[in-house]
Amino acid sequence: MSDRPLVDATPAEALAAWRSALGEAGALHATTIERRDLRSAHGHVLARDVYALQPSPPFRCAAMDGYAVRAAATSGATAEAPVSAPVTRRAARPRRTRGR
Repeated sequence: MSDRPLVDATPAEALAAWRSALGEAGALHATTIERRDLRSAHGHVLARDVYALQPSPPFRCAAMDGYAVRAAATSGATAEAPVSAPVTRRAARPRRTRGR
């Protein structure tokens, strides 16, 4: 394998170079699948997907929660001299649903 970057390589050439590099690094050898207790699984890679038995949180919610502020409201703020911004609106609390 060359240490030079690929320039103007076709997708097929790039894939071949990547596979070659993986092979030279020993990353293409077959591995065995082990069953492990969760406490002893640190540092290992999952062989299959893992699914939760229940959703978390247990209610429908937006993908992101947080606060929104205007940049001007935080102008001049530092760790030593924080600023406060008033709460002008609150989002509705999510309703609990069964299952999801």
